[in-house]
Amino acid sequence: SRSFRAYTGMSFTEYLKNVRIDRAAQLLANTGLQVQDICYEVGYADKTKFFRHFRELIGQTPLAYRKSMVP
Repeated sequence: SRSFRAYTGMSFTEYLKNVRIDRAAQLLANTGLQVQDICYEVGYADKTKFFRHFRELIGQTPLAYRKSMVP
């Protein structure tokens, strides 16, 4: 755990959250999958936690993010 934090600058849990939300953002921008399906696809079992983490890292809800990506 300490080695991971020393190497990445964050805990494993924080790193995993970032990886999952980054992948979710990619899927939202590039696919027509429903937000709920993306939530499960990236490893969240709880939609509420997914929405909270997405908003915390991206600054908007998944649906608002998808709409902002449409040209």
